Amino acid sequence: MKKILWIGLLTLSLFALAACGAAAPAAPAEEMPADTSEAMMDDDSQFGEAPMLAARVAAGELPPVEERLPKDYVTIPVVNEIGQY
Repeated sequence: MKKILWIGLLTLSLFALAACGAAAPAAPAEEMPADTSEAMMDDDSQFGEAPMLAARVAAGELPPVEERLPKDYVTIPVVNEIGQY
């Protein structure tokens, strides 16, 4: 019985140590130019669009952003800052 308890305690300790191990460092994020808001806005659109979605629209895979959004949409005011893509 004691042997089973020791094996269980050892196994639990190893799992705890493995969970506390150092995580692999994350890859650095790509820096975008400071003023990308104008680049994300079409000349004839009032909506901004992610660059990867704009590329899919240009390729004909997606409809324009005006057709993808509902007519009555909800916007939430910016609290701290606008996020980056």
